[in-house]
Amino acid sequence: MPTIGAKRKEIQRRWRQKNPAYSKNYYASNRGVLLPKSNDYRRRNAHKVRMARLKRDYGITEERYTQLLDGQCGRCALCGRSSGGRNRALAVDHDHKNGKARGLLCLGCNSKLSVFEDARFGYLATRYLDYYKYIHNLPDAVASANNDPISLLDM
Repeated sequence: MPTIGAKRKEIQRRWRQKNPAYSKNYYASNRGVLLPKSNDYRRRNAHKVRMARLKRDYGITEERYTQLLDGQCGRCALCGRSSGGRNRALAVDHDHKNGKARGLLCLGCNSKLSVFEDARFGYLATRYLDYYKYIHNLPDAVASANNDPISLLDM
């Protein structure tokens, strides 16, 4: 049986869904009071807020995050660094198609991996880098004769 607090939250949630303009106007007119309170709460409850976000965004609990972290010996699954950098926790890497968590990565690896999920971008980036490796190994006369990077790769 739901508690009185749970019933109240459900009633409030339904009311807010039926009256979205009221909530929007209330926030707009009281932003100066609400925003500092919200920021203060997030600062004081950083761990709780992070765990709620992991549950909401990736569907994983604190226990599952800990299992992933322990399974990777507390290190990034790609590069092996022991933290997310700048005192950050490791980021949850997830499949963008189905939202499922795959593992934990440092911030740098997570950013770089997102590039490789877009196959066309990865292909173009590889051609771009290969072109500049190639052009810097050519004599100056050949390099200046043809300024089209893509045509040089087709030689």
